[in-house]
Amino acid sequence: MCWAFEFDDHYSDTGPHSARPDRLIPMVCRMLARLEHPELPADGDGNAFTAPLLDIAHRLDAAMGAEPARR
Repeated sequence: MCWAFEFDDHYSDTGPHSARPDRLIPMVCRMLARLEHPELPADGDGNAFTAPLLDIAHRLDAAMGAEPARR
C-alpha cells in the first residue's frame, strides 16, 4: 500500500510525468509488463519504483503461489 501512495505522489501528483500522460502511460505499461513477466530484469528502465514493485510481487508469489498472486 505504501508503495502505491509513494508512486502516486511521485509520478501522478507532482512528478516529472504528472502533466505528461504520453510519458506516464508507457512507463506504467512497462512496469505492468514486468509484473506479468517477473523473470525479466528490473534494471535498465530508469524507474526507481520498478525493483520495489517486483520485490512485492516476488513476496506475494512466495507467500501465496504464483497463480493466486497474479489474480
